[in-house]
Formats: sequence, C-alpha cells, structure tokens
Amino acid sequence: MSDIYMKFNEQQMTSNKYFDCFICKDILLKPVTLICGHSFCSHCIKNEVSEVINCSCPICKRFILVSPHEFSINLIMDKIIRTLHQNNQNYIEKERYIKLAEYQAQNQDTLMKKINKGWEKLCFLISIIKKYIPLITSILLALGFYLFNRYRKHMFKVEQNYQKQITKIIQIMKQYGQQGEEDMFQNPQSFSSTQDGKINMYALFFTKIIKYLFTSYIRLTLPV
Repeated sequence: MSDIYMKFNEQQMTSNKYFDCFICKDILLKPVTLICGHSFCSHCIKNEVSEVINCSCPICKRFILVSPHEFSINLIMDKIIRTLHQNNQNYIEKERYIKLAEYQAQNQDTLMKKINKGWEKLCFLISIIKKYIPLITSILLALGFYLFNRYRKHMFKVEQNYQKQITKIIQIMKQYGQQGEEDMFQNPQSFSSTQDGKINMYALFFTKIIKYLFTSYIRLTLPV
C-alpha cells in the first residue's frame, strides 16, 4: 500500500506543476528560495530583480533583504528536482542552455572588467600627463634650444673649416700656376712637347681636388 502511495505521489509531483518557476513557467533550475518562501529559478529571479532598485518578490511583493548576487541555491529542492526529472529531456536541455548562458555571461563580465581596468589606467595616465604638461613642455623647449645651439655651433665650425680649405686650395693652385709659367719661360721648346702631359697633370690635379673636397665635406658635416 505504501509503495502504491509513493508511486502515485511521485507521478503526481512529476505531472503537476509543483516545481515550476512562477517567472518562466517551467521546471525550477537551480532553485532559489526567498525569505518569503517562494522559489524561483536562479537566473530568472536574478534577471527579474537586477534592473529594479527596490528588489521585491514577484509574487507577494515582499522586500528582498539580500543582493541578487548573494542568492543561495536551495540544495534540498535542487536535489529532489534533479532526481524526479533526471530523464526529462526538456529539463536536461534547459540545464544545458542555462549553463551556456551563464558561461557566456561570465566571459562577458570578465571582458568588461578588463575593459574597465584598462579604461581606468588610461584615464589615470591622461590625468598624470595633464598634470605634468607644463613640465614636459619646458623640458622639450630646453632640449630643442640646446640642440639648436649645438647644431649652430657645429655649422659655424664647418663653415670656418671650409673657408680654410678653400683658401688652402687657392694658394696651391696659384703656386702650381706660377711654377708652370716659370717652366714655360725657362724651357719654351720642352713646354710644347710636354703640353699633353701638362693637360693630363691638370686633369689629375683637379680630380684630386674634387676628391679632397668631397671627403672633407663628408668629414666636416658629421656631428662632433
């Protein structure tokens, strides 16, 4: 008799809506029992009261004293429901769907926390930069003035060196021209016979001058 009663009682509990959520009208999943005694799915009650300032029970409107993030699962009721509906395909699919939704929400929360932390660090860095902008500007101006003076002194030295080198080359050319004229007056016959050689010597001389000027330019323009 007791076995028949238990089987009847089990069938009645599984067939009727004893363990249905008032919000989603489906089997309770991870049931949460409020202080008033009403039970709801964990995700249903959290979604229901998360956007409300004054949290209250959806059925009796009694004020909820704890935060939605502090709701505890009714373990005894959860175990009974799992035992009664362990072969219920709808319940299994709902549980899988809720687990997936919770996993996605957790990942989204983690991502938002990282974004918020990065934004806070960026705002902190911007505030520091704004605070020290006058100091940074002064340092950059002083550095630019120092580099400008150094570059100006270097170019002044380069200009002086160029003037010295050009003066030296002009003196060498004058000495070489005077020596050629003396040779022409002293040996007029040999001058005509060696005119081609003089031309080659002039070409060689000017080639060396150009090479000397180029190497001097490279050496003098390099920063000291």
